[in-house]
Amino acid sequence: MVTHVRSVQRGVDARSFVQVASGIPRRRIVVAGFSQGGALALHFALRHAEPLAGCIALSSWLPLRESYPAQLGLGARKLPLLLAHGDADLVVPLAWGQLGHDRLRECGLDVRTVTAGGVGHGVDAMVLGEVADFLGRVLDGAL
Repeated sequence: MVTHVRSVQRGVDARSFVQVASGIPRRRIVVAGFSQGGALALHFALRHAEPLAGCIALSSWLPLRESYPAQLGLGARKLPLLLAHGDADLVVPLAWGQLGHDRLRECGLDVRTVTAGGVGHGVDAMVLGEVADFLGRVLDGAL
């Protein structure tokens, strides 16, 4: 698992570099993912040296959570985070998401956590509204 997460991070680092090189400022880049994609988004955003606009993890968990705060990148110190999870998720238990939330709060990070009642391993309209609000907040004025 650790080797896989690190190899994916190298690929995401390369894509981020390409986006920045093509003129997209980091303050306009939000990384997001669902389930394992959310775990990888968190891993990348939290270890990134440059600040990004934000990170969204849906029905996810914080991989290698024991490595924080030691492995926090400089860019993560002011990184806005949105975590959303269904309380009926049987694939990635809500407790896993809560463990990540707790660790991120212990690190002093800006974390907004939303729990969707009755939602399994998926998202509902309320979560999508939270995502839209989050994107509007972190990208507002970032043109």
